[in-house]
Parts: sequence; structure tokens; C-alpha cells
Amino acid sequence: MNLLFEKKQERFIENGKRKYYISGMLYRTFSEIDLYELTQISKSVDSHSKIAWIDPQSILCTYEGHTIFSIFFDTIAVYEQIITQLQEMEFPEEEDFNGIDVENGYLRRLYRTLYLPTGDFLHSKLTKAKMLAME
Repeated sequence: MNLLFEKKQERFIENGKRKYYISGMLYRTFSEIDLYELTQISKSVDSHSKIAWIDPQSILCTYEGHTIFSIFFDTIAVYEQIITQLQEMEFPEEEDFNGIDVENGYLRRLYRTLYLPTGDFLHSKLTKAKMLAME
């Protein structure tokens, strides 16, 4: 429901019986697939071709202190693609733990991603290339 995702794990003792159960929250950053998405976007931008569908989870990722919005802050085509995708998606209300209808979890995460403070991103292709070379 937010930028965190839950990790659950069972711990066992030697005879196979469950000893205890642990649960925690992990911060959603990025995976290799998300970096591949950024690379494909960058290639489309450089070749001035249409940007393909962007994985909605890649839109919500943080990349070493940056978001897709700060990485492509000067590329309006990326923003247009994201807006087009969001307009096509449906965001039904969800129930919270009290059974009350609340806004969709994806929209809450998107809001937090948009307001996530990011460092200054230099206006050079070299800096962007370093960020995308992390795959």
C-alpha cells in the first residue's frame, strides 16, 4: 500500500517444527528489470522514437535517490507516456484495515514518489548514462 512491501518468513528448529514467525517491511527501490525499463526509455528518447509502455512498478521505484521523474526531468515525452498510461488504468478504492474505503494503494505510492525529495541531477548525458549503466 506504500513504498514499503512486507516480507514474511518462517523460522524452523531442527525437528521441522516452526519455532517462530518474523515479519518486516522492506523499502521498494529497484530491480534489474526496472533498470532495463530506464535503458529502453533512454534509447527511445535518444532516437526520438515513441516511448513504449512503461511498467507501472518501475514508475514508482527509487533509483539511488532519484525517481523516473528526476532522471527524465527534461524529457516531456516520458511524462506524456506516463500520463497516457495512468489515464488508461483503473484505480478502484480499497479497504483499509478498519474496512473503510480509501484511495487506491498505487495512487498513494505515486503521490509519495512524486513528492520524494531527490538530489540535483546534472544536465549532462554523461550523468544520465552513469545512472543507466548500473544494470
